[in-house]
Amino acid sequence: MKKAVILFVCLGVLWCGVESAVAQENDKYVANFDYTPPLEESLDSSDVTFTVANTFYKTNSSIFWFSSPQFANFSKAIQEDLTKILKAKGFSIRGPYESYDLIPFQDKKAVDLLLLPTVELTVALKDHKEKAENMWQPAADQVQTGNAEIGGKIIMEMKEIATQELMWVKTIPFKNFTFPYFVKVKFKEYERIKKAGSRGLYSYDPIFNGMAKGMEEQYPGIMGTIDSLIDPEEIEIIKKQCQELKSKKGY
Repeated sequence: MKKAVILFVCLGVLWCGVESAVAQENDKYVANFDYTPPLEESLDSSDVTFTVANTFYKTNSSIFWFSSPQFANFSKAIQEDLTKILKAKGFSIRGPYESYDLIPFQDKKAVDLLLLPTVELTVALKDHKEKAENMWQPAADQVQTGNAEIGGKIIMEMKEIATQELMWVKTIPFKNFTFPYFVKVKFKEYERIKKAGSRGLYSYDPIFNGMAKGMEEQYPGIMGTIDSLIDPEEIEIIKKQCQELKSKKGY
């Protein structure tokens, strides 16, 4: 009897550990993206004015990771940190604006360059397996496992504000990373999903969690690379070219 009680307690502890791990997997990890330029802000030492556009996103599938809660801070962080980089190099900033169409005419006359970031992440699910959590239990919960492979890049474009002529472009690749995923769904929810004819993962939160953690780790290095690529001397040359384009369009 004593041995049976000990066994029951051990199984209870083990089950609680499994349930806790599953709960942690299903939590949404909201990443914190942050970057501090190595130089302090320089007060408009350069006669070039920028505005930073909202981030544009691309994906290789229907996995819309960028609209998930895990990346809720991503767009704002990119725009704010690019602004900090530009200010540290002595450039003036106008905006931000909700879209290009909402930039007032007088501001377009004052701004030289539009800085447009585009982020592209690719997601590939490998070694995908699906099974009942307990094959001996009727109406058992369902489990999916596998590995997610993530790759991608960020493209930085500078465009002349009035004509949107491309003046400068840099592509910074992300370091590919892989992580395992675990998805669990209750049997009633599993039945509903199957009746609806849905395919794919029961929940993409474990994928978004892993992506957010990986991108959060790489973010400072990516922004540091962008920082090093923006050269004030080169931008001064680009501004002259922008002025020529503007004069041809009557600005």
